[in-house]
Amino acid sequence: MSVARVFIENHVNPDLDTPPDVAARNVAAEAERDASEYVVLAKALPVSSQEDYEAAGEELKAIKTKIKDLESKRLAITNPFMEKKRQVDALFRAPLALLAQAESSLKEKMSAYFSEVEKKRKAEEAERRAEAARLAREAAKAEANGQEGKATRKLAEAVAVVNSLLPSTAPSASGVSHSSIWDFEVVDFLALVKAVAAGKAPICLLQPNDTEIRKKVRALGEEHSMPGVVAFKKSVVRASSR
Repeated sequence: MSVARVFIENHVNPDLDTPPDVAARNVAAEAERDASEYVVLAKALPVSSQEDYEAAGEELKAIKTKIKDLESKRLAITNPFMEKKRQVDALFRAPLALLAQAESSLKEKMSAYFSEVEKKRKAEEAERRAEAARLAREAAKAEANGQEGKATRKLAEAVAVVNSLLPSTAPSASGVSHSSIWDFEVVDFLALVKAVAAGKAPICLLQPNDTEIRKKVRALGEEHSMPGVVAFKKSVVRASSR
């Protein structure tokens, strides 16, 4: 019996695919009713004076407390199941990685062989076409010199060479397919940027690095000196739980 199977039988609840409906649904139903009341209150509560602002702050802290408590209840239900899942995932991670490695190795070898066969076929085809072209030129030269018999023979030889071209016989295996796709590698990013700036490539090929831009803006504010980027302040309200 496999290690994974022993673990599953000894540690994983056989009803793992059935969520703890009773506990979760009761908690969620009560929380939804409570949350709906807070939504109504939040929409109805005016904030047009210092007193209103303080009252809103108290309600905000109450909401934060509710969120914290609800998250604790949710995690109390889900954490045991998530831990079991993590343990099972860990058991299967190594064999899956090994199988992926084996799959990749075979695919690389098969792809290399496929490419080599196709390369040889194209090389042979190029040689035969070159030979056919040479014979056709000799036929034309013979005809120009009035050597009709030689011209006819050379032309027939050229046709025979063309007809002898082998059809594409790609390697095949049951259940395995092969296709060619285009891929890319950016070898000169600056050249790509210049092409976009000059209108020779669409701007969608470039994407702002929001993380780095935000770090610089937060460090330098309006003095960031990045063309095309406008720094601005926005109000952020934070509240602690009660």
